[in-house]
Amino acid sequence: EEARSAEDRLGAELSRRAEVESDLRARLAEVSDREIALQRELDLLKEEFRQLEDRLRGNTFEAERLCRPLARWADEREACRAESASQGSLPACLARTWSAELEVDIEAAMPIPQESALRMPRAMRMGSSLRPPCPATRELDLGGDLPMWEPVLGRVQRPSWLPSTGPGNRTVAPEEWGMTVMQFCAFIMACFVGDEASGGGTLARLAKHTAEKTQADCVTLYSLVESFVKPWTRGLGSSIALLMNSKRPLKAQVMVSHAWGEDVIEAMVALVGKALSMGIPLDTAVWFCAFAQYQPGDEPGDCGPGVAEQLRLDPFRRVIDSRPLYGMIVLHTSRAELYGRLWCVYEVNEALEAGVESHAALSMNYMVDYYVDRAGGSHSSDDMCHVETEKATCRDQRDRDMIRGIVTRTQGFAKLDATIGRFRHDALDGMRAAASEFFRWARRVGGDAGADEQRMVRALRDKTRTAGIYVGLHCLLTVSEASGSSTAGYRLRILRLAMETISPLAQLRHRDGSHPPGFDSAKASTLELDRLLRAEADEDFEPISHYLRDLTTFQLPVGYLEMSMGGARTGMLAAISL
Repeated sequence: EEARSAEDRLGAELSRRAEVESDLRARLAEVSDREIALQRELDLLKEEFRQLEDRLRGNTFEAERLCRPLARWADEREACRAESASQGSLPACLARTWSAELEVDIEAAMPIPQESALRMPRAMRMGSSLRPPCPATRELDLGGDLPMWEPVLGRVQRPSWLPSTGPGNRTVAPEEWGMTVMQFCAFIMACFVGDEASGGGTLARLAKHTAEKTQADCVTLYSLVESFVKPWTRGLGSSIALLMNSKRPLKAQVMVSHAWGEDVIEAMVALVGKALSMGIPLDTAVWFCAFAQYQPGDEPGDCGPGVAEQLRLDPFRRVIDSRPLYGMIVLHTSRAELYGRLWCVYEVNEALEAGVESHAALSMNYMVDYYVDRAGGSHSSDDMCHVETEKATCRDQRDRDMIRGIVTRTQGFAKLDATIGRFRHDALDGMRAAASEFFRWARRVGGDAGADEQRMVRALRDKTRTAGIYVGLHCLLTVSEASGSSTAGYRLRILRLAMETISPLAQLRHRDGSHPPGFDSAKASTLELDRLLRAEADEDFEPISHYLRDLTTFQLPVGYLEMSMGGARTGMLAAISL
């Protein structure tokens, strides 16, 4: 009896201890869950703090950037006051240092004779963004009213419509690393439009990656690849082009040759303008190296392929040998010297040698820069067309050695200089002829003053850029909606930004009612433009939603883009069919 009693007591004690242990485990689990929740909250707070730090650094950078030109202008003002006091005349330094594109009176800031009244540069106008001069060109004014957005580098979320799986660059032939013109524009615009969480800004506030690769007021391809292409493809083994065409890789019908130091928006506008003017549909596959090749493959731990592995496949030669339907388009932009890049001169030469038709696409910025600043000066035609391909460079020393070896073994740099010189000469001859027509028209409709001519031509340049952004947003809306994963908020963001392009497109009014050379008057879209302007004032998004989805319903942007490349050859309807 005593043994049984002791056994019962022991069993009760064990049960009690088991209950205590169970209670302790439950409490421990609660503590662990709480610890996880607290850690999550801490991580969120750290991320929020990091974002605030990034924003603070960005604001500090912006404040410093804004203060520099303001301080410079303040110094100039004081110097001009002193000059005016000593000479009793209009400060000559104002005329030397301030732009001819003048919009805000400064009489209140600095009394000067009424007949000699000057106006402050556009960047000083209330409410406009202040942009520092770009050292690559004297064409500083890209249009103060243009919608120019900045990606928050490395912070914009990956678009939900961009697939996360692809066939891989190792398993697909290089000539099939293509993407449509529409996909090309959509991807670029996705980087600028941003998302609801990260938002966007102005290109003028672009954070610098490296001083030698990033202009102060534009996004280069170097920045786009580092901030978007690599993060959005890392570890996937497929390039942007293969991700966007994962089910059916596209064989390239156009090869694009370009410089990585270019302004990507300017390059996009030039490419889509050339395509529209040539009657190339927006669903035509282009081969664009930054989006065709897998970029993060050389990073430690990445699945690859790396750049060297892909170059061993000789992708450029494979594309050229495939005889692309529309040949090669060579982009000339104002922010980077195309013929200073060894890859570009090599590509142009190889295409010409292979009998592949090559088309020069010169942006409006490039035309204004060359015609006004270079051809209008002391440079002769031969000086402008002179090239020294032996001095052209490559970012990668291995690429440089490979190309130089090929050139040395085959033809030599003297023959390469002659070939590239002829191609450049033909391109610049065509550009000069087009520029002469633009200036002749500007002189007729804008008056005889030289400043008026240049202002009118710059206005055409700005309208072309705005038109390209509108078409780019059309491409983004089309691609994102076709994926089936676009949100209502994302669509509204695109529509809002597209609405911002309407007023700048409408600002150019011709005194005699004539249209610029190369502009198809049937695309003036006067009624549609008036409707969009009324809708903009009423914040009514229904009209822009309708017009942005179908370029044939509002053709003004297409008209400007065709104009920038000399006019349409086969008509716009063929060029935008899908």
